[in-house]
Amino acid sequence: MIDVNEGRKNMYLIQGIFVLIIGTVFFVMGFSSMILLSFLGAIIVALAVLMFTASNGLQIDTELNRYRQYANIGGYYNGGWTDFGLVESAQLVLTSENIYRAGMATQSRANSMSSSIIKTYDVQFILKSSKVITIFEFDKYKHAKQVLKKIEEKMEIPVSNQIAEKMVANRRFRR
Repeated sequence: MIDVNEGRKNMYLIQGIFVLIIGTVFFVMGFSSMILLSFLGAIIVALAVLMFTASNGLQIDTELNRYRQYANIGGYYNGGWTDFGLVESAQLVLTSENIYRAGMATQSRANSMSSSIIKTYDVQFILKSSKVITIFEFDKYKHAKQVLKKIEEKMEIPVSNQIAEKMVANRRFRR
């Protein structure tokens, strides 16, 4: 089993704040009316703290040929498994996406748009059927490289790191 935790990403921040407010209200109301509400409020506040510490990551079950992207909340891994079949090789690629969204212009302009570039480091499986499956989009190169190394060790398949190859080519070009 390959398990890489990408760390806390504040996936449940909004929900955690909402649950924290509800838990605090119950806790305070418990002092004026019933102790049971105060106890229930403390449990809800603890649940909110667990939501704040949630992390996400990737698990690859090499024996059953399946993977999942998970959210870890208090030690409970939440995420469905996806089968990937027979893998020929794995690769690490850089993906850049332009995200366009309507924005407010400083001057009166019709249809003003702003764009953001989002870069992710994608770990992909190339199947025997020549199909390419992106199993995870990492925000940090370090985590994607770590997964690729573990895939090479555990699954014993060829891997290619297109990002490292491009960096080497760029260094040669600059000389």
